[in-house]
Amino acid sequence: MQKLTREQNAANSNLYVVQWQWGLHPEGESMTEWQTVTVRNKPYAILKHLLSPGRYYQFRVGAVSVHGSLGFSQPSPPFKLSKGR
Repeated sequence: MQKLTREQNAANSNLYVVQWQWGLHPEGESMTEWQTVTVRNKPYAILKHLLSPGRYYQFRVGAVSVHGSLGFSQPSPPFKLSKGR
């Protein structure tokens, strides 16, 4: 993945759609359906306040511009959020 310059971001006017699914086990059936977590016009999002320890999460991202969308990225590998100190 390549970072866009400010000029490219301004010209493209992208919206970034971040989705997640989560579960208590990393296997498919135990995970929730995909849910939209945030839609932003910036290529980053801070979601740590939304995550719960002990759950497995997967994320995927889609970008939408005036030219349309190519759909979502491949999902991240499932990871388990450990408990903080």
